[in-house]
Parts: sequence; C-alpha cells; structure tokens
Amino acid sequence: MSQEKPLISVLMPVCNSEKYISKAMDSILNQTYENFELLIADSSQDYTSEIIRSFRDSRIIYYNVKNYSIPKALNFLLEKSKGEFIARMDADDICDVKKLQTQLDFLIDYNEMVILGTNFYYISESGKVLFEKKMPEQHKDIEFTMPIYSSILHPTIMCKKSVFNKVGNFNTKYLIEDVEFFLRCMEKGIKFINIQFPLYYYRVKEKNKIVLLTQKKEQYKLGYEYITKHKNENYYLRLALLEYYNGQMKNARKFFLKFSRINPKKYFFILRYLPLTFLGSKITNFFRDNLLLLKINFFLNRFFRLDMRKIYYNQ
Repeated sequence: MSQEKPLISVLMPVCNSEKYISKAMDSILNQTYENFELLIADSSQDYTSEIIRSFRDSRIIYYNVKNYSIPKALNFLLEKSKGEFIARMDADDICDVKKLQTQLDFLIDYNEMVILGTNFYYISESGKVLFEKKMPEQHKDIEFTMPIYSSILHPTIMCKKSVFNKVGNFNTKYLIEDVEFFLRCMEKGIKFINIQFPLYYYRVKEKNKIVLLTQKKEQYKLGYEYITKHKNENYYLRLALLEYYNGQMKNARKFFLKFSRINPKKYFFILRYLPLTFLGSKITNFFRDNLLLLKINFFLNRFFRLDMRKIYYNQ
C-alpha cells in the first residue's frame, strides 16, 4: 500500500437536496476512518449550496457546477479526485459511520481488482427504516442478476481508482450509468462482492415517470445486449427474467418454458414466476409504473421477511 492510511475520495453529485444534504454530509464527516476527501459537484437551485457552504471541514472540496447530469458530475469529480480509493455517496442518503473503514479493510486484504458494495436499509422520505435489502454476495450471483436489474447499489460502492483507469469513466449517454459501467467492468474481468451487512441507508422517493420509463428501456437494451453476447447454460432463464421484469409476460413465458425443457430439474425455480406471466403485460406494467410491486415487496419483507426481488440463481 502506497501509504499507511490511504486517501479515500468520496464522490457526491448534488442537485436540489436541501431536505437531506445535512444528514448525508454528517454521515460522511463522522466516519470512523478519517483520511478522506469529500468531493461535491453541486448544481442546485434551492438552498442546498448554502447548507453545504455552512460546513467547516477541510476535507470538503466543493465545486459549483451547472446542469451536470449524474454521470457528468461523477466524471468531473473523478478527474479532481486524489485518492487511491474511490467511494460513492448520494446527497439524500445516509452512511453507517463504519462504512469507509469496513470497506477499506476488505479491499486492502483482497488481492484481486474488485468493486465492493454492501447490503443496505431502505428508508422512507422521512427517514423511517423500511427493511434491510440483502444483496447477492458473490460475483457469480451479482453477474447473473446485473443484466436484469442492478445487483449492487451504486452509492454503496468502493473500489480502487485503478478500476476506472482500466475500464474508463461513466457513459454520459445513459440515465442508468451505473448499470452500463458495471456491465462494462464485468466484461473487463472486474470482480464484484457485496458485504453481507447493511452499511447504507437508501432513501425511497417518487421518481418522474418519464425518467423511470427511460431507465427501464435502457436497462432492457443493455441487459439484452449483455445476455446475448455472453450466452451460457442460463441463457433462456436470463432472457425470461429480463422480459419478466420489463413487463413483457408473453415473451417471458416463452423463455421460461424453453429453459425448463432444457433444464427440467430447475422447473421449480421458475414456478415462482411462470404463473404471473399469465396476468398479461398491461396489468404488470400498471403495477410497476405505479410502484405497486415495490410497495408489495416492502410489505412482504416487513411482515414475512420475504424479498420477491431476490432473483439470483445460486441462492
């Protein structure tokens, strides 16, 4: 290691987060590991900028930018960063105080180049803990799920800066820049791991439906390209799950049945999904567009400890 206590660069794009920015920054500034820089790219038009400037901590490096998308802001901050390690933070979330130290200890001990995420808590807009989200731990399960939907929460990650030197920066053409970057990393041989205890509090907020639709289309396009490029024994299963989570139930049913004929011993795995494919695309898309499935999942997890979005294969 290049220094006894390596520098961590925490990257935080900010836009109109006056309600949450203080707690987000406090959760970083109060970390048990202290050798970090908090780089902020702020394009706010509310009182967020004033709140940020009220903090007095030499580790804060503030940039006032205009009309920067998240990937553009992240690329800007990457160029400004001086740390050997890169961590992420969102302006409306909260970190556990041991997050940086825990992830750094793991990365120092791990020999391979890896992107490290964590489990996390979903919290409401008011900050109430809804439930813990347990992410797939090992790379094989993270890789299985990533083309379908992200199996590592972007703001929980930490990695060596050399990962970006090898793979490149974020693609500013995408709203789901994290998924595009993660899939690119997998193609370059970067490993992924999720620490199996929660070190992050992710705030659930309503999103613009146009943004959600665009993200959905991008996820489908990227996922389909990746799955068809990297065919394996789970090819039809991954296609089925991609169509299922995209709300295309007829296509999903077709691929589930193809997979079951090739892998009859795995039939019970797809029984979790197959009956729902008969509901039709209109019904399932209505549920997804109105976040009803997410709300149902919150309810099932809170009262029955069932996570219906735990789809990775080797579970």
